[in-house]
Amino acid sequence: MPTLAAITDTLNDPHKLHAALVHFPIVLAFVGLVLTIALTVTLGKSKGLRWWCVALYLVAALTGFIAMDAGEDSVNDLDTSNLSDGVKQLIHDHEEMGEKVWWSMLIVGSFVALTAVPKKPVRVTFAVLALVTSLMNVGLVVNTAYHGGEIVYGHGVGVPQMATSP
Repeated sequence: MPTLAAITDTLNDPHKLHAALVHFPIVLAFVGLVLTIALTVTLGKSKGLRWWCVALYLVAALTGFIAMDAGEDSVNDLDTSNLSDGVKQLIHDHEEMGEKVWWSMLIVGSFVALTAVPKKPVRVTFAVLALVTSLMNVGLVVNTAYHGGEIVYGHGVGVPQMATSP
């Protein structure tokens, strides 16, 4: 069980904080996709499912924004002088994608909310748009996470050096 000191250390280290926070929008993107598929199967008619889905995407957008902000703090804390141009580009690409994640969540949530329009053709159209953008959102989140993993695990950026080999 984490101690108060470990929690405080995570909250005060921009790299650890970003690493902890990114898990929320990642998980919510996948849960949102499942809910959006279910909503689309009902042709957008399920009011309860609709509003749970909207709430989920609002929380996902908020956590995505917070994770992005923590990522910017993490980048600002880096000493990039010893990084190759390729790694700098990878960090830049990850940052650019991260800035789009929370907007993508808002777009999906907006399409889901528009399934509340009572006319069937409009409701079904927005349900399908919600599903398509939800799939695109998951793709963006996965690609962003992959780049982040490459930065940390492939290049060791933002992590302390080990004193000895494992």
